[in-house]
Amino acid sequence: MANSLQYLEARYGLPVPNDHVIGLMGDGSLVGEMDMRSGRPVTDRRTGSGTPFRAMMRGKMEYLDDHDLEDGVVMRHQGRGYGSQPLEDGDFTIGTVFEVTSKDDGPKVTWQWICDQIKAGEDVELSYAWEDASGDIAGGHAVRAYGCGKTNGRPWVRYLHDRDQNDDSAGLETVRVYTEDLDDDGTVNFGAAHREIVFAWSESVTDEVKTGEFAPPQTIAEGIVNAASYLDKRLTGGAIGSAFGVFKGVLSGDTGNLLEEARATQALPTTLNGIQVWINNEAVPLFFAGEGQVNFLVPSELEPGTASLAVTVNGIPSDLVAFPVAEAAPDLFTLSPEVAGPGRAVIQNEDSSVVVPGNPAPVGKAIILYLTGTGPTNPPIPTGELAPSNPPALLTLETTVTIGGAPAAVEFAGAAPNFAGLTQINVRVPQLALGDHEIIVTVGGVPSTSLLVAVDPAL
Repeated sequence: MANSLQYLEARYGLPVPNDHVIGLMGDGSLVGEMDMRSGRPVTDRRTGSGTPFRAMMRGKMEYLDDHDLEDGVVMRHQGRGYGSQPLEDGDFTIGTVFEVTSKDDGPKVTWQWICDQIKAGEDVELSYAWEDASGDIAGGHAVRAYGCGKTNGRPWVRYLHDRDQNDDSAGLETVRVYTEDLDDDGTVNFGAAHREIVFAWSESVTDEVKTGEFAPPQTIAEGIVNAASYLDKRLTGGAIGSAFGVFKGVLSGDTGNLLEEARATQALPTTLNGIQVWINNEAVPLFFAGEGQVNFLVPSELEPGTASLAVTVNGIPSDLVAFPVAEAAPDLFTLSPEVAGPGRAVIQNEDSSVVVPGNPAPVGKAIILYLTGTGPTNPPIPTGELAPSNPPALLTLETTVTIGGAPAAVEFAGAAPNFAGLTQINVRVPQLALGDHEIIVTVGGVPSTSLLVAVDPAL
């Protein structure tokens, strides 16, 4: 199993992450990964057993899936194997939302099929069984076939395997064996009438791998954050989140701006520039999609705890990444540092102008704050729908605001009307001295990150 992946890596550049060295379950080697994922009973290098066929296929396919390689590999098989887990008729598939499949090419292994796969440059694994004197299967062996041909009309294959399973220093050996149906039972024999090829598996790579264009999406586990600050790694139902990673291959087009997309008067798309975000196996609405970042709407129905996220690019999925879900994790949106320097909140004065040092907030006047991650509302807002305006959806958790350490009277705290995932809080600026002051919003006992707001008592 590991030899086959090393072949695809060496010949075609398939990015297999684990090293193919002598290994054992749990040591991080490619062999160890195959041991672990197929559940092979093994205790040391000399004590273990073989792997049933369904477990063998499932183990390798799960490895490909977990490392975002399944869309770079094409798999097909013949035969049903033997023992406790023979294969059933039909394609062999694992997964539910993101499926990995090996195509069924027939119940009997044929020499022609093996040879056709080898000539196409594909990897071929063969498993053969041997019978005892009474005709019962007594055991089996797996090898990697890499050559085929006919001599005087007799078909043969050339294969590679370990010379001595009890002696690693013996290394590998190559063997040529005739593959004919010697006992006329419809199954190809492996050099002798008591040995029959019962399973063959072929693995190739896609054109994207061959041309070097294969780049499976990767979501960074630490890169799932609140979209307002990019600091808080907790998300809440109904909030705007960001996922950072590598999402090459996005379709061309205008990816849009976060707040402009949020003002859309129609339902937000669940596919944007070829990208989808899946939370707990459900596609969620999107605000922005680029090669390094995706902004999305967290389902409002999500309960506190842990959720999973994956990103697909043109149907190719990243790994599932877990992230924490909180009842409330508020964060203020932040102005671009180019506008007014770092660490300033997006705040508007009563005249809708943006608060910056050159346009400060007057003491005693109302200002408007913009946040996300503030938790449930009354009435609840179904995922993907824009917030109502009459009546507005109000925050249900206790909400307080301090500016420069002084309490600011909250006049409104609810979902920003006609937006998705955006919270609006209107407060009165308390009596403060001229200059910059820290502003903190606390929702349900959870404080936001501290940001700056410019205040002027003379206005």
